[in-house]
Amino acid sequence: MDEENLKHHFKTKKNILIFLIITILTLVSLIFNRLLLSNTSKDLKQISSERLIYNGIPSRIIIFKDENENERGNQQKIIDASWKEFDRIGMIVNPFSNSSEVAQLNNRYKKSSELISVSKDLAKLINYSIQINSTSNGAFDPTVWPIKNLWNKAREHDRPPSQQELDIVLKDVGMHLITLDLQNRLRFLRPNVKLDFGGIAKGYAVDLVRDLLQKNGVLDGLVQCGGETASWSKKFSSKEWKIAIQHPKNSNTLWGVIKRVGSIRASTSGNYRQPIKIQGKEYYHIFNPKTAKPVSDKILSVTLISFSDVVSNATIDALTKSILVLGEREGIKVIKKFKEIEWVIIIERDGSLIEFVSDGLKPYYTSLHI
Repeated sequence: MDEENLKHHFKTKKNILIFLIITILTLVSLIFNRLLLSNTSKDLKQISSERLIYNGIPSRIIIFKDENENERGNQQKIIDASWKEFDRIGMIVNPFSNSSEVAQLNNRYKKSSELISVSKDLAKLINYSIQINSTSNGAFDPTVWPIKNLWNKAREHDRPPSQQELDIVLKDVGMHLITLDLQNRLRFLRPNVKLDFGGIAKGYAVDLVRDLLQKNGVLDGLVQCGGETASWSKKFSSKEWKIAIQHPKNSNTLWGVIKRVGSIRASTSGNYRQPIKIQGKEYYHIFNPKTAKPVSDKILSVTLISFSDVVSNATIDALTKSILVLGEREGIKVIKKFKEIEWVIIIERDGSLIEFVSDGLKPYYTSLHI
């Protein structure tokens, strides 16, 4: 699971709640997001809870209610249950915790041909990954753990991996090296294949917590974990959500703002965090599963937005990583397969920053630098 350093800033003006979350991901990506809520009802109150979870990822749950509602105790129980749900998913997917399900699979001593029963949630994550892997032409791949380990060792020894080392590790990378049957039994086709769901797990966790809150009668709320956000408005339908994209080169400046009434799912990934440094050279911290090499650093930021419940946060979480691997041209071709997904992609070309914005997002998006 991703580890992150955090700068967290909140600022309130009258009926507008603005919160800025700056997240530096030390394993997968750094995400800068600012969520702004315009509240048109002076009788509207919020119950908010914040925590650092999954080794330091800033997370937040907000529930909105009428001022005359007197259900604080019950709502607090719902929030507590939501944090427990986050923790439960963490105990499944965190590869750094020896007690997690993924870590136990990675540290297995069984033969590669044996079937291993996995939990329902892990089976869902594997099936999600199989689908996105296919859609992205292999750009998203949760079997990249051996590649990450190789480059972490390279950083420790201050020596980039040789082509021979890259070729060796690639033998243990690829979705074709695992199978999952209808009984949720996983088979590894090579003994050194290892899993890492850091590129999809936060989005999946946000999906589950959002569902839990809605099933418990929360009609208006927000769930955020790192760069993954889900907000919805059913009772107070005039609430306006704003998502501001942080400038990829200047942490004190915003790049653009997305403004819309209603439900929003959002995911942001990019190279905001410090790169891997080996022998004075900087490398991107995200890797191409087909080459075992860092991806190009030309794409600085990818933000995917969905206004529909058809697309999950898990899906857009994984797709942001796919675009970073594919590049903007091939990445946009993949995203266009999903009619419900809009995007803002920021790249660097010849020293200049260029953005690509989907047509469906343009009515809701304001660029502050173009």
